[in-house]
Amino acid sequence: MNLRQLEIFRAIMHCRTTVAAAEDLGVSQSAVSNALKHMETRLGFRLFERGGNGLVPTEEARILIETAEPLFLQLNAVKQRAQDLRAGIAGRLRIVSTAELSTAVVPAAVSAFLSQRGEVRIGIETESLGNVLEMVENGVADVGFAMEAPQRNGLSLRKLAKVRAVCLCQADHPIAQLDEVTPQDLADVPLVGPQPTSRIGFLVENKFRDAGVPYAPVVEVRFLNTAALVAEQGFGVGLIDEFSAGFWPSRQVKVLPFVPPVSLTLSAVVPDNRAVAPLADALIDVFEAEIATRLSGSVPTPD
Repeated sequence: MNLRQLEIFRAIMHCRTTVAAAEDLGVSQSAVSNALKHMETRLGFRLFERGGNGLVPTEEARILIETAEPLFLQLNAVKQRAQDLRAGIAGRLRIVSTAELSTAVVPAAVSAFLSQRGEVRIGIETESLGNVLEMVENGVADVGFAMEAPQRNGLSLRKLAKVRAVCLCQADHPIAQLDEVTPQDLADVPLVGPQPTSRIGFLVENKFRDAGVPYAPVVEVRFLNTAALVAEQGFGVGLIDEFSAGFWPSRQVKVLPFVPPVSLTLSAVVPDNRAVAPLADALIDVFEAEIATRLSGSVPTPD
């Protein structure tokens, strides 16, 4: 007996007439009757006897249905899992982000995402910006998150928010007495900032150049949360992003606006040449909501 024959057999067992079984299965009564005759011929014994109110299962039929029922439980489980996958509440999701976001945003976003999707399994990777783009492009990751990601063939950037560059220093540092920090204020201060060769470093360096001040960080970092760590330990001033600053709510540090403003675009990176997984779409929505929550309590915008 194949699976379709078992479905017909089970429907007749439940309904006790071929007419009702046909209605339940959405097929004709003749199709059910012919299938039943075929099954009985192949099996070599009767499955039902005629009774006053319909079909009466034989002992052989009762034994068969007990054996077959676990198969239908498994089939229902498969159907339910397929529905969950389609609805985005089950499956596996692979995400990759730069270190700033892996530290400050990804943990909270993933936690909120999984609280409604207990069957989802997530893999998280932390990589450089170039590797984030490459992993999404090659299908190693389903979605990436990064700041100042460049446009690239095969990838689509979904802009989620604009964040600003800020300065972080210990609360007793002279810079901490200012309302806002300019390149001139940092001219003679040990600076911890992004590598000049990076996209964010290029934006920062342009602001320093416009102000007539050399951009020469004593400590150059690839990831801005590293700059926050160094400054938090008491060395110089860290030039970082709002998210990395917000991860250090310590009373021992102070976060100040940097002017003129440096605006950094935070984007979700998804493939442009294949469908985005429903789970990835759902995570992007949660990620965007988490960003909005973080930014609502961020550093005041300078006048």
